[in-house]
Amino acid sequence: MILALDPGLRTGWARSDGRSGVVDLSVFSDHGQAAAHFHDWIDAQLKYDRPVFLAIECHFSSRGRDHNASLTEWLCGISHMVAWTHDVPRCERRANEVRKALTGNSKAKDKEVIPAVIARGFRPETEHAADACALLCVVAGIKLIGVAA
Repeated sequence: MILALDPGLRTGWARSDGRSGVVDLSVFSDHGQAAAHFHDWIDAQLKYDRPVFLAIECHFSSRGRDHNASLTEWLCGISHMVAWTHDVPRCERRANEVRKALTGNSKAKDKEVIPAVIARGFRPETEHAADACALLCVVAGIKLIGVAA
């Protein structure tokens, strides 16, 4: 099983078994609580579901440091740290690389990404889950659920 993450205040996730969803960290009053909750969530995913690979979509702000960009970077780091602890191989892909590989356009909007992942058999509930599904498709070469290229 492969687990793909799109870290952020609303972290999208997708698994190679076809499931996807969102971990909503925006409900926490500060970023420390959000990071701690995310750490516990990903630790449980890696401990009990035993993925063979973890893919992380990174969004690094080119417009300077803002508070949300730094949280996203922390979540990426937490993902790597927990994966390393559980001896799970991992990779990072930039959001624009994923969108280009999936749609042919590095600046593709959600209205292009969502139909592309639906065409590959996923049913994401939000654009955040769709981004994680897109990452999974690109990293795993998924054309249809359960069928690797």
